[in-house]
Amino acid sequence: MQNSSITPRLIVASPDEAIAFYQKAFGAELEERFEQDGVVVHALLKIGRWTFSLSEEVVDWGWLAPGSLGGSSVLISLDVDDARVVAEAMVSAGATVVVPIEDRPYGRCEGRIQDPSGHLWIPTHEIGAKLPVDSDETSPAVLVQRIVADLSVRDTAEAIEFYAGLFGLEPAMNLGWVATLTPSGYPKRQLTLLTEDDNAPMNPQLSVDVDDLDLVWRRAQELGADIAYERTVEPWGVERFFVRDPSGNVINVLVHTDEANGM
Repeated sequence: MQNSSITPRLIVASPDEAIAFYQKAFGAELEERFEQDGVVVHALLKIGRWTFSLSEEVVDWGWLAPGSLGGSSVLISLDVDDARVVAEAMVSAGATVVVPIEDRPYGRCEGRIQDPSGHLWIPTHEIGAKLPVDSDETSPAVLVQRIVADLSVRDTAEAIEFYAGLFGLEPAMNLGWVATLTPSGYPKRQLTLLTEDDNAPMNPQLSVDVDDLDLVWRRAQELGADIAYERTVEPWGVERFFVRDPSGNVINVLVHTDEANGM
């Protein structure tokens, strides 16, 4: 079964009308179309790298379209970049909204659309999950913006040379006692190197960049967490505090106040 594939086949009353709908709504490409005794027995359509097929209704063969069944017995999920945009395109091409496209409590934006042939589609996308990995834009629903490993080193210049030679990392920021390295073209994949924290009494093992420091600070208070370094606005453009986890690891929780000089 390793090389097997599954291709959905939709039974429709009017195949050419259905093909025209899928071309307009999804930008589908017609790959194949075969007739037998005037019946469209197979048409293959391609959307991106995915394919599905359709056949004309033939009652004597047991090929029944949704209209003959009194409705569709199948729901087709369509995972897309933007469910609302796809639904609008479907409606514009002649489909009908059965369940509005809305953000759902289980983390997806989706609804149900009935195409002109009676088949039911669920355009869907994961909420807050469609941004590029290294985009400078962030979703307001995401509290944690990035997590960065903090390594204590004896000499930042020596460490920078090592990680540049080993992984090709480049300094994105270097204050002498602390430097942040990134691979070229991926600014949010970061490694921080510290000799000795310039202000705090110890070095952290991890930095967590958040979009709401007030919220995380309140949560730390409510948890009775061990605050290793009180909340402070630093001159290099961050506001932060250190908290110890139950195993004693020191976490640097921060928000940027000046992105140009951010750590």
